[in-house]
Amino acid sequence: MQTQRTGVTFEYTARNTPQQNGKVERKFATLYGRVQSMMNGARFTQSLRQGLWAECAMTATMNENLAISTTKEE
Repeated sequence: MQTQRTGVTFEYTARNTPQQNGKVERKFATLYGRVQSMMNGARFTQSLRQGLWAECAMTATMNENLAISTTKEE
């Protein structure tokens, strides 16, 4: 199903079938581990962890996106 205004296409999967979205599940686990490492390294208190979790997740995602090379080696 594609929405008119955004051009976003939704893909539906069957319930209780993790084999259909294994790559995404692995990405979430990797992101979660990176966020935890960032917060542990910064020695955040529990209240800071709760308040800054989204910022840490965004930073970890941006770091990963910067590290991915889009050029082809020939």
